[in-house]
Amino acid sequence: MARIMERYLTRQDKDEGLKISNGAHLLPTVNTNLRVMDGNSEEVLVFEYQVSGRETPVIRGKKWKKFIGRYSTGVTVTLYTYQGSDADYQILVR
Repeated sequence: MARIMERYLTRQDKDEGLKISNGAHLLPTVNTNLRVMDGNSEEVLVFEYQVSGRETPVIRGKKWKKFIGRYSTGVTVTLYTYQGSDADYQILVR
């Protein structure tokens, strides 16, 4: 497992999506759906990942908003590579 990025959650991350400024080379280079293991609940989530037409790739969409809406700004969000349980990535929020 390799850490892709880690940062404090902002209102912009919640509203507009999680911009991946560091570690994007560990993510797909095309628009796709990311299968992400929620490290807190062990549930596999499918997030929209958009690269095309953006300065920085972003995880976004309705499922992202539903997931991240449970957390307050200021928590730490960490995204990792992950192999297993039908997921290629893992997200931890603490």
